[in-house]
Amino acid sequence: MNFASFPLESVPARAERRGPRPLGRPRALSMVLGALVATALVTAAAAALASHLLINVTRSMPLGIYWMRGGSPCSFARHDLVAFPVPPSVKGLVLERHYLMAGALLLKPIAAVAGDVVCIDGDALTIGGEPAGWLRSGDSEGRVLPRDARCGVLPPGLVYVLAPDSRSFDSRVFGPVAVHTLSQVTPLWTF
Repeated sequence: MNFASFPLESVPARAERRGPRPLGRPRALSMVLGALVATALVTAAAAALASHLLINVTRSMPLGIYWMRGGSPCSFARHDLVAFPVPPSVKGLVLERHYLMAGALLLKPIAAVAGDVVCIDGDALTIGGEPAGWLRSGDSEGRVLPRDARCGVLPPGLVYVLAPDSRSFDSRVFGPVAVHTLSQVTPLWTF
């Protein structure tokens, strides 16, 4: 057959491509940028999630994982579980004695709120006239601990935190805690 005998319309204008198309620069760049954006979003989500998790490793409260959420000062009540930074009045002591790592939060239930009468008489603590616990003079190694020494109405903006364990580092040692430093906490898994 002679090449000239083929009709013009039967000759393909260009060969059809078969198989995967090679990545061009614009497509490769958009895939890399998409992967970077996805990685950034996953990292941000993980950081946001991690900022709400609290792992308690101290014995004054059940060991486990807790979920922290912010709260407004008017939303705290007796028995609420809260987390807060170590109060400035005892921060040096906590670090010096290695009770907690720097930046660690305390986890305690609220025992008294503004308007409640909190009294310490000797080693006895009462809240609203009812026995609430005992104060100890030293830590587990016999070192002297500071003690709260109040008797009166708890003023607005403060709460008294008190764990069930008498060895707890709580308001019996450092006094009331400002409500603006508190985050509400819910146990997720404890043992």
